[in-house]
Amino acid sequence: MNILILGGTHLIGPWVIQILLRHGHMLTVFNRGQTKAELPPDVNRIYGDRRHLYHYKNELQKCAPDVVIDMIAMTESDAQQVVEIFQTVAKRLIVISSADVYLAHEKLCQGHSDLYESMPLHENSTLRQQAYPYRNYAKHNEEICYLYDKGLVEKIINTTAMNSTILRLPYVYGPGDYSRVFPYLKNMVEMNSIIMLDKHKSGWHSTRGYAEDMAAAITQATVDKREGKFIYNVGEIESFTEKQWVQNIATLMNWQGLIVEKEKNELPEKLQEPFDWNQPIILDTTMIRRDLQYQETNSREQALKNTIQWILANMPSE
Repeated sequence: MNILILGGTHLIGPWVIQILLRHGHMLTVFNRGQTKAELPPDVNRIYGDRRHLYHYKNELQKCAPDVVIDMIAMTESDAQQVVEIFQTVAKRLIVISSADVYLAHEKLCQGHSDLYESMPLHENSTLRQQAYPYRNYAKHNEEICYLYDKGLVEKIINTTAMNSTILRLPYVYGPGDYSRVFPYLKNMVEMNSIIMLDKHKSGWHSTRGYAEDMAAAITQATVDKREGKFIYNVGEIESFTEKQWVQNIATLMNWQGLIVEKEKNELPEKLQEPFDWNQPIILDTTMIRRDLQYQETNSREQALKNTIQWILANMPSE
């Protein structure tokens, strides 16, 4: 197949490219060309700004892709542009979404709730009601977090006549990511004897996903020949508490320190997070495993080991 990838050079994208090339597909990647990712020479490149996709309409349509994989549809405008450009060109659209579309995530971020969402979250679970979930973090209205809304992206995709598959991803970790493992790993590398956790965060359950495995799900959705519109949760079968996550890292690092649980107001200010850790985020992934025969290609231990090895080889400077 002839496949166009919008984005594709950070965390999950390089794995998607590698898998699709291995199976003989023709690839074109559209991005700004500002990342360090080195793509294979047989990948066609188009450089441009995803926020202004209309500017590259003619060049993109000339690619005549069978499938478009949009890795970075972050805003309502992003979704509108990709649909208008490709609805008469491509046979299928694959859009990467997030578990933050669920009401449970809204309750997690609100910092308090009187009634929590039951787990696990299915594809038809209640979606969040508030638009622009990260707007409060924006310093000005041109920042991506000001306009970010995967819920609005999904609404646009679901109203088009195009065949489409939306993949709702969990908390993703792997080589290239510093957010899920590094904060704990840094303490262990520096030989700190104690890691402090918010007492409630310690028991917080969440679904995670290894980048290469997320890429496998994306590629399986890409080659799916069924017509229609599909939405799938993606993630590991087993969820872990945050404390168990730290313990898994500690085991691989042979760290013998203590994990100390404290009330939020007893923690250093930098560890005080404005979340309601009583709201878990656990995804049910039965549907994608049944419909697309998706399964992980890495064990949890190997995935975490690969991530740790990459971080140790790429420790950021202070």
